[in-house]
Formats: sequence, structure tokens, C-alpha cells
Amino acid sequence: MILKLKITTLFVVVSIAAVTLNATNELIIPVIGHNNFEKSIKNPQNNNLDPSLSELLLQVNTSFLEKYVYDLQSFGPHPTGSTAINEVKTYLFNEFSSMQAHVSYHPWNYEDKSGENIIATIKGKASSENIIVTCAHYDTIEVSPGADDDGSGIAAVLMMASILSQYTFNSTIKFILFSGEEQGLLGSNEYVKELREQNANIVGVLALDKIGYAKTHEQGTTIRQHADPASSWMIDVTETISNEYKDEINLVINRLPFDGSSDHKAFVDQGYTGSNLVEHALNPYYHTSEDLLEHMNISYLKKVCQLATCTIATIAKGNSNLTNDDLDISVQGKNNNPYQAKLSIIIENKKYPLDTANLSITIEMNHILRDVPVEIRKEYYSIPCVWNFSEEIYQIWQFHLGKQTYSMGFFILTISVHGMYDDFPIALKYSTFGMIFPDYNLLLFPQLKNGGKFS
Repeated sequence: MILKLKITTLFVVVSIAAVTLNATNELIIPVIGHNNFEKSIKNPQNNNLDPSLSELLLQVNTSFLEKYVYDLQSFGPHPTGSTAINEVKTYLFNEFSSMQAHVSYHPWNYEDKSGENIIATIKGKASSENIIVTCAHYDTIEVSPGADDDGSGIAAVLMMASILSQYTFNSTIKFILFSGEEQGLLGSNEYVKELREQNANIVGVLALDKIGYAKTHEQGTTIRQHADPASSWMIDVTETISNEYKDEINLVINRLPFDGSSDHKAFVDQGYTGSNLVEHALNPYYHTSEDLLEHMNISYLKKVCQLATCTIATIAKGNSNLTNDDLDISVQGKNNNPYQAKLSIIIENKKYPLDTANLSITIEMNHILRDVPVEIRKEYYSIPCVWNFSEEIYQIWQFHLGKQTYSMGFFILTISVHGMYDDFPIALKYSTFGMIFPDYNLLLFPQLKNGGKFS
């Protein structure tokens, strides 16, 4: 209903919109700045924090991972609301409590369902409000002991917490075990709603759900990672780590589109960025009574845990001299005549030359009602209007779009900016509505949210 009201409002104000753009131009993308994608994550610039990633890799212990999975399956099936899940909850709380982290419960209620999430927190530097999240779920379906789904993810999160809690990072790290996942992500949905109300600064979320099954060499050396376009920077991080530590981890990242089947979706739905790691193979014992440790590959689980540990540590190390306020996003439209128009997206680093901004930039134009990308129509084919860039911005970066023919309809233009390397804490989003007319004129409205400007 709210969306319909917004669209109705757009029709009312269309006559007073600030810019009308003709969309029959060619794509021009001049960039001012230098691409920084290949910079090593192993030693991020301006980051002298211990530990090194090599040090973290060595601490991931196969025996501990195996013990965690065995302990969890020993409780038998433990669906949300059962007596068994309360026993699992106590076990997990006690495991977290033995580490150097603050542990708490987060109770939730949804209609006739209820449960508790378990949260272990490593506080970052006092000056930072940035939060990194890694999560798994500890509930199962009625018949399954849940060794792989999601004992594997829980084991990895516990292992990560035991290692990373020995150190202090620039950002706070939260290790969260959700309940209610099998009933529709209930625990995570209720938790993230509260985070959004508090305006919590969640930099990124990594979900671990089914990461311990592999039978062949290919399955044992490949991990799937899913992300929506605005969260693709997280795959960049894991991919860089997997390349940098190929001999130690030996995992290839299979980059895939967004997967809404795990708890990271609750964060993405509230405007945060989130990604999930999933085993490459299809586990035939998934959601059965045979989801047991004996069918799992603990060596594979270790490698995924190593990758996840280094990913979370790398992001948490980010210590930018820049803040969100130091970047400015603007959209400029120039209507020279009815048949010649340009659309420019500009990102400015206002703190240059004090520091450069290492950014992942995603630009999306999506139809509002159809929930699919707007398409640029070429002579023989169409291209979805979703662009991704990795840029080191010294002073200004521009993206020019013009001389194009678009698919018609109402759309939302979203520009997502996330920091890379030492600038991980940076996260900005610019959104505005628009419409494309039958003659392919493109109309934009002033931004509906704070954080950018329209001119």
C-alpha cells in the first residue's frame, strides 16, 4: 500500500519534476581516478592491526569443528519451540561464554512463534560504531539432527568467535546464532527490525548455512557465494583472500546472484548488505534424518571456516580516515533539447588529498512493479541496467549515461557505495524514483532520502 501511494504521488508531481531526459544515446563512462581492485587484502593500506591473516588461518582447528558438529547432532532434532532446542541454546550460550566475548540472548516473538537468538560480541575500538556480523541458525526441521544444516555453520561461527575474540579490531564483530530460520527466518527478521529502528551501522553480514558437505575434488575445492549487486563487494573480499591464500585455503569462489534462503536476507531486506556461503554440492541428506556427521567432509568445512574467518577479520580491520559525510553523491541531468539529454552520477571525495576513497560502487535501475532491472535496448540485444565498479577515488568519479533506449515503466535508481580495503566502514546509499515514457524519455525525481543531492 505504501508503495502504491508513493507511485500515485509520483504521477501527481510529474509535471513539476526537475529534469526530463531523452533515452536514445550511447553509453559513455569516463572515469577520473585509478582502479584499485588488485590491491592486496593481506596487508591493507594504513592498517597495522594484528593479527595477520596467516596467523588466523593456522588457528582453525579440524578437531574442534568436528566436536562441535558431533555435539549438536547428539541433541537430535531440535526445531524451534522444542525442548531440545532449549538444551542446544544453553550449550551454545556456554560455549560462547568460555570465550573473550560478551554473550546475550535476544528473545523474539512472531504471531504464535517465539524463540531466542544468541549473540556473542567483540567490541571494536571505542571511537567506532561500525558492526560486522557473521551468523548461522541453530534450529532444525522436525526430523533432522542438522549436522550440515546448520551444525556446519554453527561450528564455523563458534570456531571464528574463539579465534577472533583474542583480538581487538577497529569494528565491532557480532557472532549471531538465530532460531526460527526453518520457519521463515523468523528470529533474524525480528532482530534486524530492531537494529533498523536503532539505526545501527551494520557494515556487512556473512551467513554460513550448509558448508560441510563435499564428495568430489571439485566439490571440495569450490564454495558458492551469493550476493545481490549492492553486496557484491563482499564476494570481492572473499575472492581476493582465496586468491592470496590459494595454497593454504584452496577454495575457488563461485560467484552467484542473491539467495534469499538464509538469515542474511533479513539484513538485506532492511537495506544492509549481506552475503552467504553455501557448499558447492547438493547434499542428498539435506532435511532428512540422515543429516549426520558421518556424511560430512570436515576438511572442507575447515577451509570454508578459514575463508570466513579471514573475510570477517579483513572487514573488521578497516580503519578509514574518511566517513560517510566526507563523500557526496549527486545525480545531474542536462536536457539540451527534446532529443539530446545526459544523466551523470558523480561521487566526490571531499577529503582529498588527505585520503583516497577505495570504493565498491553499484548502480541499479529497477522497475518498481515488475521487480526486474530496466534494460538498455541495443540493436540486437538488451543489457540490464546494473553496473558494478571498484574505484579508488582521489577527488571525483563520474558515470555518464546517455543516447540509450530503455524499457518503459516506473523505476527506482539506487546508487550503493561501500568501502574497500582500509575504507570498509564507509557505506552510503542514494535512491530516487523516475519513469520512462512511451517515447523513451526518462524522467527523474529529487531524491527521497537524505545523503545525496539532485541537480
